[in-house]
Parts: sequence; structure tokens; C-alpha cells
Amino acid sequence: MSTFGSHAASENETFHLLVTIARRSRLWRGKVKNKTLLDIGTGPLATIAARDFNCQVTSIDVSKEAQKEAERAGLAQEINFEKEDANNLSYQDGAFDVMISYGALHHNPPGKRRKLIEKHIE
Repeated sequence: MSTFGSHAASENETFHLLVTIARRSRLWRGKVKNKTLLDIGTGPLATIAARDFNCQVTSIDVSKEAQKEAERAGLAQEINFEKEDANNLSYQDGAFDVMISYGALHHNPPGKRRKLIEKHIE
């Protein structure tokens, strides 16, 4: 068991804290503060971006599970959830300042992964 401050943390809590720090660090390095952000494959980064970086977040996925997570965090009003396919987005070029995708690429077939990345990189 690890300790942070005066409170003992379980291994699961410690792991969750370290993962959250790593995610916040990625957003901080990406300078996303006060940006419009497209989150492909919704996840915790959208919640962190909205809550801690004052981002206007649109989170897309083919699933609705992440919306429930945002509701539990009290951020459902801060994040616009839409059902979209990352390989066929309906948004105009330049609609967002930043696009993030953390852990969603592996859900695409290998042949589509490179196309997806190249399509969204300037």
C-alpha cells in the first residue's frame, strides 16, 4: 500500500492517480487551455480538458459509455457528446483547435489507422 500525504491509498487508487497525472501532463504539454477540442473515442481526457483546462469539448464515439462517466463527474453540460465515426467526420476543416484521441486507434482495423491519423493531421 502506498501513502500520499496522511492518507493511505490502495494500489488501484495509486494507479488511477498516476494515470490521471499522465493524462493531464499530455494536455498541458499540448497547450490546450481555452481551446475548442475534438475528442475522438471519448474518454477521461475529455473530462480533464473540460474541467481543468477550460476547453470547449466535443466528444465523439460510436458508444455512449463516456457520456455516463462525464455525468458522474458532473461535467455532462460541459461536454458535447455526438455519435460519429472518426473515419467519416461531418465537421468542416478548422472546426476545432485541437483533436485528441487517447486509446481509440486500436479499435480501428489496422488498414484504417494510418488513414485516420493522416486525415486529421495538418
